[in-house]
Amino acid sequence: MASNAGPGLLDGISVVECGQGISASFAARLMADLGADVIKVETPHGDNARVRGPFPGDRSDPEKSGLFIYLNANKRGIKSIYRRKKAARCCLDCCAARTC
Repeated sequence: MASNAGPGLLDGISVVECGQGISASFAARLMADLGADVIKVETPHGDNARVRGPFPGDRSDPEKSGLFIYLNANKRGIKSIYRRKKAARCCLDCCAARTC
């Protein structure tokens, strides 16, 4: 299959992903694959997909979840230390400044 060396369809678009689990992560992955700059925001405990396998050697490790790695390819990520409104403001400020 030939690769597209040019800019993606969503090149220049920024997306902030604040969802959990498979559906939000997969939708944002598709956007990232099309060239969007996707920033995943995780709770202090991390995304729920981090605890789902498969794992290398069947040893659970939140940094090595095959599902999490697949769903979050081509993304940048931040972990929010705040809850609700404060988290939203912090996230928006961070993304606006492109410091993530």
